[in-house]
Amino acid sequence: MEALQFCPVQDGCIQECPRRTATPAPTDLLTAPGACITQDTSDVRPGAQPGSPAYIVRDSSPCFASPPSPPRLGPNSDFTLSVWLKLQDSNRPGTIIEKQNSAGQTIFALTVSTNQLTLDYLTSSGARQLVQNQNPFSTNRWYQLVLQVYETRLSIFIDGTESDGTPYTTLDLQGQITDESSGTSSRIGLKLDGTQQFVGRLQELWFYNVALTNRLGRATI
Repeated sequence: MEALQFCPVQDGCIQECPRRTATPAPTDLLTAPGACITQDTSDVRPGAQPGSPAYIVRDSSPCFASPPSPPRLGPNSDFTLSVWLKLQDSNRPGTIIEKQNSAGQTIFALTVSTNQLTLDYLTSSGARQLVQNQNPFSTNRWYQLVLQVYETRLSIFIDGTESDGTPYTTLDLQGQITDESSGTSSRIGLKLDGTQQFVGRLQELWFYNVALTNRLGRATI
């Protein structure tokens, strides 16, 4: 963790600290429409490449997509999750992604609303939940949300870093997240039990099985 804490902030997103010459390639989790999800190129995230689609997740449960394969965490439960989102429902939390193990337990699940961000996660001692209130999300506006997990530290970035180069907030998990190498399943836009439907638009849902440095929090990435 020391390398992450003391890596100096620089412009751009070259991940040269610690010992990186380039940003690791992400896994694009949202590569094709799923059940009732459609592509759209007219209302996309700021700065998107021409023709890059957003995905409309409708209020018509079940409305979800499934990644090509469930994302795998790094060796120290590390990961970085980056997504552009645009909420259209302010009254209920919506699922960005959930991953379950072979026993049907939630390994991790991220839900977002205008009121709070919730991370459900599994540790060796059982299920845990972290709730971050007072989020700046509003409906009908694009935001970039980045979650960075290293061992038991969670950093949250919203629309890049703060003015001093730090995350929006950093929180402690109650243990490392426990992953499995096989028998897992994942879903985007809706929990695997059919609850907490996300309503709105998603774009560039990227997953890295490493905790990238704070430069990933910049909105230009």
